[in-house]
Amino acid sequence: MNNLFKKIATTFVGIAMAVGVGVALGHSNVVRGANAEVTNSTQYQLIDDVADLEAGKSYILTNGTSGTVKTMSVTDTENNRPAIDVAVANGLITRGSTILSVTLGGESDAWTFETDNYGGTAGYLSSSGTSNKNQLRVETDSYACTISFNEGAAVITFSRNSGGRNIVRYNPNNGNPIFACYSSGQSDVYLWKEVESSGGDDSITKSLTGPSNTAMFLGDEDINIASQIKADGEAVSGYTVTSSDTDVATIVDETKLHAVAAGTSTITIAKEDEIVDAKTVHYTSCSFTLTVNLPPITELDSDTITFADCNLLNETQYPSFSALSYTVAFGGGANDGKYYNTGTGIRTYKNGGTITFTAKDDKVMQSIDFTFASGYAPVDGKATVSEGTYNFSEQTWTGSA
Repeated sequence: MNNLFKKIATTFVGIAMAVGVGVALGHSNVVRGANAEVTNSTQYQLIDDVADLEAGKSYILTNGTSGTVKTMSVTDTENNRPAIDVAVANGLITRGSTILSVTLGGESDAWTFETDNYGGTAGYLSSSGTSNKNQLRVETDSYACTISFNEGAAVITFSRNSGGRNIVRYNPNNGNPIFACYSSGQSDVYLWKEVESSGGDDSITKSLTGPSNTAMFLGDEDINIASQIKADGEAVSGYTVTSSDTDVATIVDETKLHAVAAGTSTITIAKEDEIVDAKTVHYTSCSFTLTVNLPPITELDSDTITFADCNLLNETQYPSFSALSYTVAFGGGANDGKYYNTGTGIRTYKNGGTITFTAKDDKVMQSIDFTFASGYAPVDGKATVSEGTYNFSEQTWTGSA
């Protein structure tokens, strides 16, 4: 039968086995072309390069780049554009029926902004024809502007009223926010371009994968998981890694797991949607369990070893332990010397399983007391000792000295 040692003791030994992440703006003779085809579900992505300026495409203006931002409203006023809230989600803005979008016309250094034909008055955005007015108007005639970028912000300057109040800016306006034209001051504006669909299904879903459930000991070196994180089996970047319990484990640079204390934490890998080749790529997150264990105790300063108190891992083999006055080694097959939570002990098996005691410092071992899980003690005729005698009823070994 199998033996499950829970406790062993000698006259100087007692062993218990148990579980223990610029605009030039002037009157333009550009012929009005067709507006961009936009709907209330058209999405826009932030741009910061003149290379992304394209006649015939739809654009919107905001005062920010993330979270809840202000954008131009379709509501008509004679002198400026009222600002309304819109949310940036996964790096995109979805156009609603109250958001003013414009179609870019003209060409470099002579761009025009034509309001998309829905709600309000159709026409072209323009600064005022009067030098002392901070206006952003919708005019029947088109007026050119230049567009450049400064640290991500769009610099839109109309040639109309050149040298005056002709730069598009955002103004909080004491709680009545507007987009208007100024010579200086106020806040930056940002330009967003419609996201194009290449036809057919305009979204792709990719599945993130990471490590399997992982265990580590407290005090171990950080575990690098970056090479194990994939999207549909391919290398991926720009993801986030989070730990559900930072008292147990923390994330270092989105690449490594750092143990803080014994326990378990759910590690989640996620990535925001992104636009790739005009398609929205959606990433499904993944998670795994990280278990942080206390380091196993295999060297003790006592002659009593209680395996339940040694921080041993379930179904893990421990070949030997060193007590104060002796060593004990488990041998035999691949499973001999394994610790199991069931029975909180270390197992040896019939047909070759051994347990060997060696006294230290020329000491003489006089006796050993064994404690077994119920029903797992060796029986007479099924186990032998190399020297001394073993009492099967009392589970005690006595030396010959």
